[in-house]
Amino acid sequence: MDESGSVEKIKVKRQILYLLKMNGQQPAANLALQLEVSPMAIRQHLQALQAEHKVMTLARIRTEEGYMAEAIQESSDVWLLSENHCSIATAAKTCSLFCRSEWEVFQGLLGCDVKIERVEHLLNGDRRCAYRISTKLCQ
Repeated sequence: MDESGSVEKIKVKRQILYLLKMNGQQPAANLALQLEVSPMAIRQHLQALQAEHKVMTLARIRTEEGYMAEAIQESSDVWLLSENHCSIATAAKTCSLFCRSEWEVFQGLLGCDVKIERVEHLLNGDRRCAYRISTKLCQ
């Protein structure tokens, strides 16, 4: 997607939030009519907003746990969650199940509406662990 498409998505998300704040809860079809987009587009935007909130909360919690985590939005529906310090690195070198469990916990917390991919791994020689998190429709 080009930059103008990404900017347009962000604009629509802000408009959705504004309408919900001003008028309260309403069906996706009503929002779609007001914004001249499809109801499916409204659902996708709402899903991305929910995922964004979850990713930011997860980064905050991981920082509180000592991982020096940060969430960076790469595009309108993709985030990079990075852990710049690993509190369990020594144990993880002995038992790689710790790392697998971390991914499973993240997937459980963030739910079926996101795809999580580890893109950097401290145990593979990278300087940190990082996960690319993207929204997807639940099956």
